[in-house]
Amino acid sequence: MGKIKDMPLKRAFVTLTFISLLVAILLSILSFWGIDLIRSNIMDKYYSPKNNTVLNPNIVFVDPSIFSQTDQTLLKVVDYLKLAFPLLFSILSIIAASYIFYNIKLKKPLALLKTGAKKISDNNLDFTIDLKSKDEMGDLCSSFETMRKELLNNNVKMWRLMEERKRLNAAFAHDLRTPITVLKGYTDVLESYVPMGKISQEKMISTISLMSDNVVRLEKYVDSMNSIQKLEDTDINPAEVKTSDFYSKT
Repeated sequence: MGKIKDMPLKRAFVTLTFISLLVAILLSILSFWGIDLIRSNIMDKYYSPKNNTVLNPNIVFVDPSIFSQTDQTLLKVVDYLKLAFPLLFSILSIIAASYIFYNIKLKKPLALLKTGAKKISDNNLDFTIDLKSKDEMGDLCSSFETMRKELLNNNVKMWRLMEERKRLNAAFAHDLRTPITVLKGYTDVLESYVPMGKISQEKMISTISLMSDNVVRLEKYVDSMNSIQKLEDTDINPAEVKTSDFYSKT
């Protein structure tokens, strides 16, 4: 069975089928021998030397009418079994070969693949599929394991990217808070003192200039965030480049 386990699926199936047919033929031969033996024992009970033919003593004629009802029924049964046994043994051998083929070649890998698919659907990638087989099912399980590793790596990369984005957003939020606070303070000052005429033109121009600087600062932050977003959305197409060409572009 060890050799069959490492065979390709097609060869293993053909081998098991061939073996099953040989077994069916052997059992059929044994059944023919047993049936002929039973038939001979029945016939011997009614054998008489006077029934031999003159031309060939080996040919014996027995009158069927002298057979008992039990022996007649038994002869009919053994004649029927002589026809039925080869078919029965063939069917049983093929069923046995299919059962052995499934248990040796398919049962374990299919169970591993089914379990693995269920775990992946549950977002659980913390498992391995280890099937030491050299046939197509072994290759399939190996490919499935490779896919699982790639999914795990992609999930890790995505998690790291999300963490980086959270830190980046937190940094931008912190940097944006200062100019927004300054603008809010200057806006409150202008709303409070301009209607009352308590602020000079020179002070107003200085305040507006500071507010303009902070607005420019905010615009730079927004542009930086847009640039980072575009960079993340850019498709990467690796290509071989000569070192001299690379340095000439840097």
